[in-house]
Amino acid sequence: MKPSKLVIAAILLAVSGIIIGGIGGYWLGSRPHARSQRSYKDRVYQRLVDELKLTPEQQKQVKPVLYNGFERIKQRRITHVNEIIELISRNYDDIKPLLTKTQQEKMETMRKDILVRLKKKSEEKI
Repeated sequence: MKPSKLVIAAILLAVSGIIIGGIGGYWLGSRPHARSQRSYKDRVYQRLVDELKLTPEQQKQVKPVLYNGFERIKQRRITHVNEIIELISRNYDDIKPLLTKTQQEKMETMRKDILVRLKKKSEEKI
């Protein structure tokens, strides 16, 4: 085989490896992981069942208590975020008079982005 054919073969092999690796990596990265299929509270519950060796009767008693606790945590997070949103709004109102009209418009956009992210974060499932 000529050296030029070897070089071309090596390049084709490298390129095909990159393509296959890229497609395979993308495919693996886009697949939901088995762990993320279940909610955090389900994983905590299952861990309690497994590690504490809960009886079926204990499982019936523990599950609603545990899930109720997670719901209280979620409500607290929402309340907490609402308080933070209120503080951000007050702070914005205090800063607004110090800015030019253009700066005020830009800050309003920034504030809206922050509020959207905070609300989204507070509504994430536990």
